[in-house]
Amino acid sequence: MAQEIAKLLARGESGELRLAIAGDNSAKTQRVVLDALKLNEGKKLKGLELLLIGSSDIRNSLQEATEKLGGTFYFRPGP
Repeated sequence: MAQEIAKLLARGESGELRLAIAGDNSAKTQRVVLDALKLNEGKKLKGLELLLIGSSDIRNSLQEATEKLGGTFYFRPGP
């Protein structure tokens, strides 16, 4: 799953990509998204806007990883 998301995220290198991510299992969501972002290390994803809908427990790690690649991160608490 991380590889598919990584390919999608890579579109943020050459154009705009707005992506919202949510999941019932916060730990799994965090792991998959962080793995996908790590697969894009070395790229500048300046066109990426990533919205996490979920637990505030995973917010900081995903925000840091997204911004490290040049993307913009948004957060909304989820159920």
